[in-house]
Amino acid sequence: MSVNSDSDSASTMDELTALQASYASKMGEKLVELKAVAELIIPGGRSEDIATTISELSGLVHKLSGYAKTFGITELGSTAKT
Repeated sequence: MSVNSDSDSASTMDELTALQASYASKMGEKLVELKAVAELIIPGGRSEDIATTISELSGLVHKLSGYAKTFGITELGSTAKT
């Protein structure tokens, strides 16, 4: 066991907490991006290539799900995955 293991753990937790805060601060921006892409495929939307737009939307939701689970927002991660 390393002599610095407690301080290393604390440092890692501090870094994770900072990443969580950074992610949370960008959540509104991510949701606006998702909504904008989703609106391209609703009736009357302006997407010329529905398959590409759906693929883009799927990718955004997949990232949201993964990030949310990584940063401890499990309910959002599970909802995004369904």
